[in-house]
Amino acid sequence: MTKYVTVTYKHDESMIFSGTREPAFILCILTVLGTPTEKNAGFSKALFEFLKRELGVSDERGYIIFNDPGPDRLGVRVSHECSRRYI
Repeated sequence: MTKYVTVTYKHDESMIFSGTREPAFILCILTVLGTPTEKNAGFSKALFEFLKRELGVSDERGYIIFNDPGPDRLGVRVSHECSRRYI
């Protein structure tokens, strides 16, 4: 369901993480359909490995935040609520 994946990248040279300006990141993942929380560890491992391989950023230099606001807190199309029937 890649049509429901959105990526935003923001470079911020002023970011200080753990007291230094070495490369760091905060990765926020918003799920629309929800992802079982027991999968977060596997996703985290894969994402940390990707960031290390592609950007050279250590897994000790960032956080991954998983956010699932629930269907009653998302709007989609003309609906005030995001539910499986719209997606």
